[in-house]
Amino acid sequence: MVVAYGTSKKTNANVGYEIFVNDDRAVCGLTKPTRFVLARRIRVSRHDARFVTQKYSPISGSLPVALMDRLRQLRGKLTTLYGDEELRHVHEWIGANCCKDRDRIAKALQTLRSLQYAAA
Repeated sequence: MVVAYGTSKKTNANVGYEIFVNDDRAVCGLTKPTRFVLARRIRVSRHDARFVTQKYSPISGSLPVALMDRLRQLRGKLTTLYGDEELRHVHEWIGANCCKDRDRIAKALQTLRSLQYAAA
């Protein structure tokens, strides 16, 4: 499963590719308005050790139809940005492994991918 960074804090950090959950927060399993940043996401197993917490339980919910439409729209933009699904997965791996130069790495991978397609 893919997990996106979410916060209830109001900040200008990490803006872009966002889904705001306000009015539908109870349906989503949230108690506060929350902003999810799809540019900051990772692919993990449901049994990942990071879900085992000492103080809090992870929140699991689902998005209403309107927000699912926004999710699909953002995923399409991300796929377009990275050229294909495989590069999007690489971006998720980069995010999971805290690479500081993730945009530069993703652009380099996209360039390499386009060169491979041009040579084929």
